[in-house]
Amino acid sequence: MNILFVLYNTYGCNSSIHVHGFAKSMLECGCKVTVAIPADKKSVKHLYETPLYPVLTFQEVLNSSIIDDIDIIHAWTPRECVRKFCLKVCEKQKKIKLIVHLEDNEEAILMNAFGVDSISDFADDCVIPMHLSHPVKYKEFLNGCDGVTVLIDTLFEFVPPNITKETIWPIIPQNFFDKKVDKNKLREKYGLSKNCFVISYTGNVHSSNRYEVRSLYLAVTIAYREGMDIRLLRTGEDYVDFYEDKSRWDLSPFLELGFVDYSEVADILAISNLL
Repeated sequence: MNILFVLYNTYGCNSSIHVHGFAKSMLECGCKVTVAIPADKKSVKHLYETPLYPVLTFQEVLNSSIIDDIDIIHAWTPRECVRKFCLKVCEKQKKIKLIVHLEDNEEAILMNAFGVDSISDFADDCVIPMHLSHPVKYKEFLNGCDGVTVLIDTLFEFVPPNITKETIWPIIPQNFFDKKVDKNKLREKYGLSKNCFVISYTGNVHSSNRYEVRSLYLAVTIAYREGMDIRLLRTGEDYVDFYEDKSRWDLSPFLELGFVDYSEVADILAISNLL
């Protein structure tokens, strides 16, 4: 069996860990596996290991004969860049079975990004950025596929009733997180005391979670102001301003690491009291 996994972003996005886990497992089961990403194949360096399957850009796939041998496409989310690419591939090879994966409430993400209260506020012919799902076309995409997988079963509400669906959990290399580490030395690396209460948030800030993250920062700020030895160890990037007025904040309790390789995440979790 020949499987093409289609990722909506580079290997710098969190979903790449999910795709890598399934691609690696299918490879071990004897399947032929390829992963397609929009651009930047060098981003595989962020993984905790070198993939044994080929990684191609969307354009490389479209320009190659690999399409002739594909049996299944597993499309990671119905976002516009993925939807348009998959339709082009399926147009070239009619026998391909298409499976779409849902890991988020795509409608909520879209509404938050545009600041609207209802999906009906979008016109059928509206232009949507490639990194988001089209309010109408994503539904047509799901309705025309052969099956849908979801990260959590509450996403079943977005799957058409006539489409086969299944919940699949991420495949995680547990030994990667079970490794023995000297937590005190790791804390020293980040300038943290032995008794410091460490909260970690390993994620980005965007329009859909800005208020939750802001409340986390406020809670840490209040505890720090009250004299608690506490720090927030943060990884990820900010795509929106959640401070409102950063000049009024005491940034002392926050350790902003920005984007880190996945191999560092295990260390950050190992020294954290709370995730």
